[in-house]
Amino acid sequence: LFALLGITSVLVLLFIIGPLVLVRGKALSTGVGTKLSFLLYFACLGAGFIIVEVAMIQKFILFLGHPVYSLAVILFSVLAFSAIGSCLTGRFSEEGLTPVLIKLLCGLVLLLILYVVALPPIFYGLVGLAREIRIVLAVVLMAPLAMVMGMPMPIGIRMLARSAPEIIPWAWGVNGATSVMGSVAALVIAILTGFNQALFVGAGLYLMAMVFITRRQPVDQPIEAAGKRIEAQASA
Repeated sequence: LFALLGITSVLVLLFIIGPLVLVRGKALSTGVGTKLSFLLYFACLGAGFIIVEVAMIQKFILFLGHPVYSLAVILFSVLAFSAIGSCLTGRFSEEGLTPVLIKLLCGLVLLLILYVVALPPIFYGLVGLAREIRIVLAVVLMAPLAMVMGMPMPIGIRMLARSAPEIIPWAWGVNGATSVMGSVAALVIAILTGFNQALFVGAGLYLMAMVFITRRQPVDQPIEAAGKRIEAQASA
């Protein structure tokens, strides 16, 4: 696993980060502080998402009875309901996206802690049910968490489009890079410490994402409006 993590890191640098540096390197030459905060935010999202997903696949194996069932059910649930959550973010107005995002990230961390505490007794109490029922229960259990997990990424992209749209390719690239490396890192963490600890690491990454998105320079108004304010202050 450690060798695989090293190989994955090299491939990510060659095929994701490398092309971004060559094609979009100049996009990072200005506003470095704000742009770096955004990129670290998307990096934490990518790593947190995949670590939680892999940990959940492993935890549901005992409940569903076979790795194939767990992989299929959890992967389906995470992708389907995170897509629904992403779609629902279109209902949020442009004003005040930052407070909404902070609440979502806090709620996501609390949900992960709740799952660590609540899943074991649920598994032990319902493991005797028919497999079909357990599959439905697994989808129901994953739905709230996956839906919230699908929201921070599109909200972050909307915020980035208003302040530094030139680094949106960087945001996608960094998010994908940490997702690739995080899939291996999740197994390393789980083997060394346990799957609950892997979920706590995922929660910690979402907390770090919240810190990075709040420490950036505020850009809740369109760039044009900000420019007009600066001109008005200069003339005054």
